[in-house]
Amino acid sequence: MAKKLKKAVKKIPKNTKPKKNSLRVGIAQINPTLGDFETNKKKILEFSERALQKHCQLVVFPESALFGYHPFDLLERKEIVLQQLQALKQIEKEVPKGIAVLFGLITINPSKRGKPYFNSAALVEKGKKTQFFNKELLPTGDVFDEARFIEQGDLSKNVINFQGHKLVISICEDIWAWPNAKGESAYNENPFLRLKGLRPDLVINLSASPFYSGK
Repeated sequence: MAKKLKKAVKKIPKNTKPKKNSLRVGIAQINPTLGDFETNKKKILEFSERALQKHCQLVVFPESALFGYHPFDLLERKEIVLQQLQALKQIEKEVPKGIAVLFGLITINPSKRGKPYFNSAALVEKGKKTQFFNKELLPTGDVFDEARFIEQGDLSKNVINFQGHKLVISICEDIWAWPNAKGESAYNENPFLRLKGLRPDLVINLSASPFYSGK
């Protein structure tokens, strides 16, 4: 994955800046290691610096990039989640200035009701308060038993204005509610339909798969 990104990044000349009123987004398709927060943190910081050198204003990492995908039974141990959140604090301190970094992680549900965690995306910028966006649609089929530990988010809260552009931040399954050619869908409600009329400039979707590269 890293080699592919290096090749893709090289296609953009280093001194080429984005046009006025445009938004240059870098895609960092890294391969994080489950539970290795130190290595994953270093990858996020390294690829953020590379994207900054290419004048990207925003760089996007996969779902659960900081924790590794997918946590599964590790979520039974809250102390592991807290260790991951310590790595988040280090990223907040060390993130390069001049670029926003969007990556997936597991966050704690502050409510005493519901499941203990959220499957989230964090938007980190130097000197600014980190913003969090929670996944709404939670898969339960096959190995993706997210509803076991993960509380449902609300996609309608994941709309932000970033440098004059309206963005929707979604995570994996959130975009899977659209019916197929036969009109079939695994979900009774499509959260994107609640955003009708917002006219976003860009929909960002953080995804990950534990099965094989190149999927």
